[in-house]
Amino acid sequence: MVIQIFTQINEPKLPDEYSIWIPCLRVNSVLSGCPVQTDSVFITHSNAVYYYEGNLRNKQIYCIGPITESQLRMDGYNVTRLADRARDVVLPDEHITWLHGDTYKRDFSLEPNILAQQTYETTVDYTAVDRAIHLQAKFVYIYSPKVLKAFEERISGTYLHLNCTDSCNPNSDLWRSITRFYPTDNKYE
Repeated sequence: MVIQIFTQINEPKLPDEYSIWIPCLRVNSVLSGCPVQTDSVFITHSNAVYYYEGNLRNKQIYCIGPITESQLRMDGYNVTRLADRARDVVLPDEHITWLHGDTYKRDFSLEPNILAQQTYETTVDYTAVDRAIHLQAKFVYIYSPKVLKAFEERISGTYLHLNCTDSCNPNSDLWRSITRFYPTDNKYE
């Protein structure tokens, strides 16, 4: 029996009964109070839409990644996927509102014609991190530098095999092994 822990915000499709989802980030709304003034919206995570306090049903939504695209389509939004990764995005030549959280890999507010608006923020759920560590799993999937930092502040010994995204910078002395992955390439999303 090999226990694997998945720490992402959204519930993944788990590979077997020994895999456990323990979301280690809490998502909180940021009261922006500003209605979107453009006809189009760009997002890098579905939470940007779900925590926006207005109606986006009549807007064109541009997004990154097949998972975000699928989630928003299922919820009835008009969605166009621009790329699978933030680094590959080429934004349309129009005024667009970028709805985002408190952390992101690429700052799209530096692009011309972009109005940035934060709709949510994430905080570490330390109770969930402690629960994950105490399960003594063999593998852990970490998607956030915040969660990685919380794990590294709490683990002792090198019993865990870490799977993490490129945005994480792990201390190799604290992990049995480190494997990098990109979330949409992970079959357990």
